[in-house]
Amino acid sequence: MGKMDFKSFKFKLKSLTEDGEFEGYASVFGVKDEVDDIVMKGAFKKTLQEKKRFPLLAHHKIDTVIGYVEAEEDEYGLKVKGKLELGIQAAKEMYLLLKNKIISGLSIGYKVIKQEWDKSGTIRLLKELKLYEVSLVTFPANTFAEVTDVKAVVPFQDLPLADEGRRWDVNAARKRIIKFCGGPDKDNMDWAKFRKYHLWYDAKAPENITSYKFLIADVIDGKVYAIPRAIYASAAILQGARGGTNIPEDEQEKMKAHLEKYYKKLGKEPPWKRKELSLEEFVLGVAVTLQTHYNISGDEADKALTALDALIYKEPSDDTPEGVDEPQGLKDLAAELIKFKEVLNERTA
Repeated sequence: MGKMDFKSFKFKLKSLTEDGEFEGYASVFGVKDEVDDIVMKGAFKKTLQEKKRFPLLAHHKIDTVIGYVEAEEDEYGLKVKGKLELGIQAAKEMYLLLKNKIISGLSIGYKVIKQEWDKSGTIRLLKELKLYEVSLVTFPANTFAEVTDVKAVVPFQDLPLADEGRRWDVNAARKRIIKFCGGPDKDNMDWAKFRKYHLWYDAKAPENITSYKFLIADVIDGKVYAIPRAIYASAAILQGARGGTNIPEDEQEKMKAHLEKYYKKLGKEPPWKRKELSLEEFVLGVAVTLQTHYNISGDEADKALTALDALIYKEPSDDTPEGVDEPQGLKDLAAELIKFKEVLNERTA
C-alpha cells in the first residue's frame, strides 16, 4: 500500500442518532491547512468511483475498526455519513465521547496520487488522493471543516435568456422550479438540478429548499430560462438595494462575476461597473423583498411597486393603479429609498 498520510479536521456533528449514525466532512476543498496543503475539488473523484464505503477507525488504529462511512464529494468537500457499530465496545465508547462533545475531529488516511505546487512553490495542491479510511480523533489539526459555516456560490450555468420584458414573480417561479426538479416532495427532489437555478446555497443543508438563495430562473413551456428581471433584481440586491445581503463579501464577488456573464449576454453593464443602479434594477430589488420577506403575491407586489414608482417620479396620484392607496407609510418608504439610492450612487461614483 505504501506510505499513508493523515489529515485531521475539527467538525460539528450535523446529527448523531441513538443507533450511532452521524454526518460530517472528512475533508474540505480549497483551504490551506497547517502544512501548506490544499485539497482541490475533485481530488476524491477517482477513488469514489472505485468504492464509496470505507472503514471507520478510532485514531487511525488499523486494529480498531468501529464502523464504516459512506463518502461523496459536494461543492464543499468530502461529505461522510458514518455508522458506529455499537456492538463493538470501542464503538460504544466513541459514541459516548461524540455525544458528550469530547471528541471533535475527523481524520482521513490517504495516499497522494497527483499533486502540483502553486506559483510560489510553497503550497502543495493535492489534485488526486486515494482514500483508505476515515477516523474519529481527539485532537484535530485543522479547524476549517466546521459544518455550521458551509456556504457555496453556484458556478455559472449559461442558461438561455427569457424575453427581457417577462414579469418576475419570485415566489411563483420558485414553485415551478421545485416542481420541475421533482418536488415538492423532498425525497424526490433533484437537488443538483435545483442548485443550478440559483446563485448561492448553504451547502451544510443541501436538501433544504430554504438553503437556496437568489433564484434567477423560471420554467417556460417546459424549459428553464434565466429571467433578465431576476438578474437585475439580484444585481441590485448585491449592490445594496433593500439593505443588501449578509453573504460574505468574497462570495458576493463570485456571485457578481456570475451575473456579469448574463449582463454581457444582455448587452449591458452591471451596476458595479456603471457605478450606479438604474431605477429598474432598484425597483426590482425592492420587488424581491416585497415578495419574499413579506410573502405577498406578484400581483400585489406589482401594484405596490407601481405606486412606489409613481412616488419616486412624483407623478400625479391619478396614475396610481386602482385599489392602491398612498398611505404615509408608503410615502415614507419611498423617501427612504430615494435617499438610500442617492447615497449609494454617491459612494460608488
